[in-house]
Parts: sequence; structure tokens; C-alpha cells
Amino acid sequence: MAYLLQKLALNTGLCINRVKSRVYLAKSCQNKDGLKGIIEIPEETLPTKYLGLPMSINYIKARDCIALLDKCRVKIEGWAARTLSFAGRIQLVKSVIHNFLIYWLQSYKLPASIIIVLEKMVANFIWKYKMHACSWDTLADPRMKGEWALEDFLT
Repeated sequence: MAYLLQKLALNTGLCINRVKSRVYLAKSCQNKDGLKGIIEIPEETLPTKYLGLPMSINYIKARDCIALLDKCRVKIEGWAARTLSFAGRIQLVKSVIHNFLIYWLQSYKLPASIIIVLEKMVANFIWKYKMHACSWDTLADPRMKGEWALEDFLT
């Protein structure tokens, strides 16, 4: 096997970085120790993270999305100290928070409880913890035109 990996590197120019690489073996693999000895790459088990996203064999759960919530919370708390107009707060949410969500949503369907927490976080930021001038459903309506057109997190 090591010979095959060396041959691959010679023919393609692609080398395996054994420090950064990990092997994930199925439970049904019969000769794990022999295989790990041949390829000389450490074994790791799921769940783990790859490019900031949790990797799992099952659907992700709310506890797997804590990193997303923390990242959004840190961003929003950093903005809260600044004096921003209503339109400015909406633009920040549309450009930054939605990009975090798009990154996650291209791989996973987020649990409903995470969506609810994110919507509360964003609504509180937009309205500065004051009484809301219009409902969240109106603000998140994709048919709204102009700067208020926040897409609903559920879609």
C-alpha cells in the first residue's frame, strides 16, 4: 500500500501529508491494525470537524451546531457596541450572518431549534432589544423588495 501511495505521488505530483491526514475505518474492517501499519496514517473516529463543519455518519444535532451559534453570537456582540442605523444592521446580517448559514446549509439541514435561536439572535440585534416595529415574518419575507428583504433562515 505504501508503494502505491509513493507511485501515486510520483505520477501525479500529489503527496499525502501524513501529519495532517487521518484514516477513518468502518466498524466492519477486519484488519485495522495491519492496514494502519501499511499506510502509516493515524486512525481517527467520527464525529470530527472538517473545514469548520462537523462530520458525522448521522444527521447533525443541535449540539453539533454550537460552533455556528458561537460564531454568530461573537459577530453580533462585536457589532452591538457600534452605532448602526436600522438599514445598516439589516445589511450586516444579510452579508455576514447569512454567509455563515449558507456555508453550513450547503452541507446540512439545520435542526429547527438552532434556526429558532439564530432568528432570535438576529431579531434582537436588528431591533436593538426594543419593541419590534414590524413582525419577523414581514422582515424575513422573500417577496419584500428593497433593503428589508431578509430571507427566512428556514428556506
